[in-house]
Amino acid sequence: MTVPEVATINSLADLRPGDIMFSTIGGFIPGVFPVKAGQRMLGESMRIGRRSFDHVGIVVQAGVPGPYPRIRLVQAMPGGAEEITLTAATHWTDTVSYVRLPEDYPGQAADAAAIARLFVSEGVRYSFLSYGALALWKWGFKAERLAR
Repeated sequence: MTVPEVATINSLADLRPGDIMFSTIGGFIPGVFPVKAGQRMLGESMRIGRRSFDHVGIVVQAGVPGPYPRIRLVQAMPGGAEEITLTAATHWTDTVSYVRLPEDYPGQAADAAAIARLFVSEGVRYSFLSYGALALWKWGFKAERLAR
């Protein structure tokens, strides 16, 4: 079995749809509360050296060649899922990391990007109560309302 070649991500220009961004959200609100508090309650935050990760986004559009490449990402924010344009000043710093997972099937990364965009178009909302609901689910409380 041959292992597919995985290109490295050396700049924002190397990002592809389906790549995953890990970073942190600053400020007391929404950074510490609700994001860091909620992520810790779920056991989903992590620290590697100086880097703290409690925020994730999915790249949904690669950069278009030209003077103003528009690399787009969908992220979960306290006000709901949103699609943003990445900039080097805020998204290529020592607090942000990107990964590209190997695909289990051709087109899986593109599917992840399409699903992320659905979160925006369907108006998926988030709040501190979302963390509580996810914690209940994680701890085995499988109520029908949580499943919806």
